[in-house]
Amino acid sequence: MGHHHHHGPTRPGHASGRYLKRLLAAFGIGLTILVLEVAVGVLTG
Repeated sequence: MGHHHHHGPTRPGHASGRYLKRLLAAFGIGLTILVLEVAVGVLTG
């Protein structure tokens, strides 16, 4: 059992957190567009 040393100013969890936030933002935008398209489709019949 050895110790894991992380060198550098960036932590391993920081990059993944930023990526997750970006993924969530992209998912939210896509979901909003999908909802808008469905709403327009329902309104226009």
